[in-house]
Amino acid sequence: GIYTIRIGPRYKKQETYKHLNPAWVERRFEVRTTTKTNPKLRMHLEFEKEGYYAGETVHVRLKHVTRADGKLAENAKLSISATAGNDREIWREDNMLCSDYPCSVWFKLDLEDNERKAIVNFVVTDGAVVESISKRIPVISDDL
Repeated sequence: GIYTIRIGPRYKKQETYKHLNPAWVERRFEVRTTTKTNPKLRMHLEFEKEGYYAGETVHVRLKHVTRADGKLAENAKLSISATAGNDREIWREDNMLCSDYPCSVWFKLDLEDNERKAIVNFVVTDGAVVESISKRIPVISDDL
């Protein structure tokens, strides 16, 4: 619905404030309701190690993909990418078929000197349903 709110200063009832004319402001705002949509696919990513140095091989597993009804999504197609820094793509694999879980991928963590952030993103297609999951790669820095 649409509501009006009146905002103004609060004054104590004292004689010293009689000469002040409080400046009241009215603003209209609209409150919209939204419904939360549950994901159609539930996914879980897991890294082999707790941290990776630049130049090391990253091993990440997509543990499972289940549909909303609880069944495994068999023969799901995956598009996987890894980015570093400000969205610089360091690795990509498209149209990978995952028929058995966990689905594992390996790639080299190719970071530049000033980069400390990397993200892996899985886009899973199960029939007409497309969902994605991203996770930050645990990067170990030589800086202390």
